[in-house]
Amino acid sequence: MDRAAGEAFVERVLPLFAQNVPGLHEFVGGESEARNLLKTVQCEEIRWNDLAVNLEVYSSKPTDPVVIFHGGMANYARFYYLFLAKLSERGFNVIAVDRPGHGFSEGVRGDCRVEDMKSLLPQVLEFARERFNDRIGMMGTSLGGITTFYLLPDLEGLRSALCHNWLYPGELADPSKALLGRFLKLLNMVRPMSPVPVRKLMDVEKVRELSENPFIVDYFLGINQDPLYCESLSLRSVVSYFGGYRPEKSYHEVDIPVMGLISEKEKVLPLETSKEWWKRAGFPENRLHVIPEAKHMIFHDRIGPCVEMVSQWFAQTLA
Repeated sequence: MDRAAGEAFVERVLPLFAQNVPGLHEFVGGESEARNLLKTVQCEEIRWNDLAVNLEVYSSKPTDPVVIFHGGMANYARFYYLFLAKLSERGFNVIAVDRPGHGFSEGVRGDCRVEDMKSLLPQVLEFARERFNDRIGMMGTSLGGITTFYLLPDLEGLRSALCHNWLYPGELADPSKALLGRFLKLLNMVRPMSPVPVRKLMDVEKVRELSENPFIVDYFLGINQDPLYCESLSLRSVVSYFGGYRPEKSYHEVDIPVMGLISEKEKVLPLETSKEWWKRAGFPENRLHVIPEAKHMIFHDRIGPCVEMVSQWFAQTLA
């Protein structure tokens, strides 16, 4: 990944979202303010498995609570900077993680399994404690929500969590793909680093349903223009995330409060199945919130209500 090209793209394109997406424009204040918020990002680096992993830090007071954030499939932390900066303004130190092989982190592009995140996150937690304090929560959206959900039983050091989207370990969002899943597991035994194009995982019709806003949809339809986005994932990463990973402990052993967010018009992960998985994990039904009429990209389309909900949740649970 060419870091200079990535930074140039971020500075040129991402602030335009605030000018062209009504929810962002109303809440953030337009392109000029979006460019100012971009300056609040502090890039830090930790070492994991001889790789430099990029952490993007939005600082509040050192004594304020900490929120660790994970972004979506093939994406990168900076893509969510408007939401993260606004969340930080509410009195949170936010640490957004570029998964190894993603964004500005080193590693084979698109190669990061759940097991890798499980190994990495204790170091991220240590960074958070040393830089700020131990009042730490974790959240994620899309694949980042799945990451958060998967690691809840085994990861120590969190006081609360929030998932936007989740999969139950060992389950598939689309049961009709079970035969394909078994084939990929077999292929993974001999060709684990084979590239799997993201377009094979999310077809054009699903891409068109990601957002309420044409500007965001057009961005994802032309995603190959973004040098930070991974056009392919490694086969072993796909197998790990979609049916292969199993936590060591049970969800009934999770002893921290967990909140779930799901969009009413969600097409990436089905609403009713997500409700069933939430119940299966034993999490309280009153902590599962369905966002009316919303599509997948809630932290862009519905940034105002999302900042409000997320900040209230972590203010309550990290007090």
